Amino acid sequence: MVVTAVIGGLLLIGVYGFALLSGVRAYVEGEGLWAKGQKDSTYHLIQYAYSKDPARYQAFLDSLEIPLGDYKARKELEKADPDMAVVVQGFRKGGNHPDDIPSMIRIFKRFRHIQEIDQAIAQWETGDQLIQKLLQTGERLELLIERGETDPAERNRIVTTINSLQQKLHQVEIEFSAQMSSAARQTATFLHRAMLTFSLIGGVICILIFVYVGQLILRLKDYNEKLAAQAESERSIKNALMESEERYRSLFNNNHAAMLLIDPDSAAIVDANPAAIAYYGWKIGRASCRERV
Repeated sequence: MVVTAVIGGLLLIGVYGFALLSGVRAYVEGEGLWAKGQKDSTYHLIQYAYSKDPARYQAFLDSLEIPLGDYKARKELEKADPDMAVVVQGFRKGGNHPDDIPSMIRIFKRFRHIQEIDQAIAQWETGDQLIQKLLQTGERLELLIERGETDPAERNRIVTTINSLQQKLHQVEIEFSAQMSSAARQTATFLHRAMLTFSLIGGVICILIFVYVGQLILRLKDYNEKLAAQAESERSIKNALMESEERYRSLFNNNHAAMLLIDPDSAAIVDANPAAIAYYGWKIGRASCRERV
């Protein structure tokens, strides 16, 4: 029962621990995609500010699809009863692998109480707010360009705003990665210590069981040896009695002197040897009745 509990504990730690590690890894990979999309979007938006090429603005919007997809997933997960179809759609739009999405959802819903996870999600939220500001800046720039109201000074102010947002987004990415990496390290350390502890406990229990079983086997062996010795002693006594009986019977039957075996209480003749039977003339088998032939 104890061994089963130890094995069950190891399995439980392994399943949940590695699920946590898998989810953290998925978020780190997702952050890489998010960062690339964000950097591409700011690059295209700055290029649009100078070139006024609509294709650049469309590239800006396309690049934001990844951060906006993750934003959609996060906002839905924040709800008390999220629509998982919306969450999955958002994560897929964010470029995350479909096999990683379940573990990402579990991390968000079940491990939010872990400080590093919670702080990483807080950085994610800050990043989403900055992305919204970047999107608003892009929309404002597009409107000014369409109206022909962008002079060099205005354009430079907008580019400065974009660069400022870029720097803040870069810092958010660093903080997010740091928190997730810390969570991964702590999880790995916890798994190592927990599995080592359970293994040691299991090892000690197994040793105790082996010692107990060994002692039990020794006691059974000692008991069997005592039984065997007792049985051998009883056989020796029995053989000695049989030999004594045979010696008595030989002495009694083969003696030339008449010999009688008389019951002291009833004075009845219990047995007589052949010499006594011949001497008294008794019939064999009737000696106890003391009848003469």
